[in-house]
Amino acid sequence: MGTERAAPQGKRRPPLQERQPSTIRKRPIAESATGTLLGLDAKLPAFPAVRLVTGRSIAALRWIDRGPEPDEVDQYADRYTQGWVDYFQNRAGERPTDFLWTLFRTTLGHQSNGNCWYCERQCNPEVAGRDATVDHFRPISLFPHLAYAWSNWIFSCQGCNAEKGNKWPDSEYVDPCARVAAERPGQYLDYDADTGEIISREGLSESARRKALNTIHDLGLNRLDVRFYRLQWTRQFLTDLLSLPVSERLAFAQFITQQPVEYAGVTGMVVEQLRLDGCI
Repeated sequence: MGTERAAPQGKRRPPLQERQPSTIRKRPIAESATGTLLGLDAKLPAFPAVRLVTGRSIAALRWIDRGPEPDEVDQYADRYTQGWVDYFQNRAGERPTDFLWTLFRTTLGHQSNGNCWYCERQCNPEVAGRDATVDHFRPISLFPHLAYAWSNWIFSCQGCNAEKGNKWPDSEYVDPCARVAAERPGQYLDYDADTGEIISREGLSESARRKALNTIHDLGLNRLDVRFYRLQWTRQFLTDLLSLPVSERLAFAQFITQQPVEYAGVTGMVVEQLRLDGCI
């Protein structure tokens, strides 16, 4: 899908720091000089005024490196894929009962420090069920030959997995693990700090815009609870970041945008908007 850009139409939105998110109840946050609360071993730069949201961190799709394929995946694929193809494609036999992709839930979850690859809700990859699941990006009912494809597995919270279900539009969805840089989430999605909503980027081609909007709608990325925590996080992040001297804002922004796995996708979107507004 292309990502053709066009000059923005109409009146330009006010600078990000002038926008006032809705008044919302405060949520516990942690002031951190180390990365332990975020699942990082490395020492973070010392920015005492900057607070990083922990706990149920919710943001938006951002690019995830799935990591190398474990050796066992090929073995399971050779043994079990045909059963899924027979059931869904050839309409033969009974529905298979092997769900061995769940064995890799922890491995996948650790690639994002336990954040869902769709909405970035924090869930525990060590615990199956309501919180952490392995989703087939291309639904197994429509693409049974990808049942045991490492490249088709997504670490997902139960909410996003259920929202997406077996849907697969002609436009496809934005892939959080896209290999090609031009197909990654940042090329399709943006963030509205006024409403807490994930929106399609300006200047997209019609086909790319449909892909972005289908992803937002079908995955439920703008569910009410998700927007609530985004707005809460954005207000605190802006307050703390803009309280720093400009030189420290830039250093922090450079650091945070180099950590696509550990930090929420909205962080990068906010930083990009602040750069465009000349605040950092």
